[in-house]
Amino acid sequence: MSFSSLLLLQVYFIYCARCPKADAPGVFAAIKRSVEEIMPWQQFLDKLVAMGSDGASVMTGEKGGVITLLRNEQGVVGIHCYNHKLELSYKDAVKSVSLDRKVCAF
Repeated sequence: MSFSSLLLLQVYFIYCARCPKADAPGVFAAIKRSVEEIMPWQQFLDKLVAMGSDGASVMTGEKGGVITLLRNEQGVVGIHCYNHKLELSYKDAVKSVSLDRKVCAF
């Protein structure tokens, strides 16, 4: 039996939770409330391996970002979403192209 046949990947899409304050503790609390709607928090942490985000400092900040707060409870790998990286690269690459400014303004 191969190692890959022993793995089962599950992705959970949880509802959009109310987040009164969009700082790291507020986002973390909203995630926790959302998870607790479908399973106990510790059960979720026991299965959590990684978290993808847009790369904003609220999510990835080393001193107090959401991923850091998760790491304090469980060893989690933070992943900067490839699509967000691509969008940032695109915007940086074409910011001096006048046609792009016209298209993006539309």
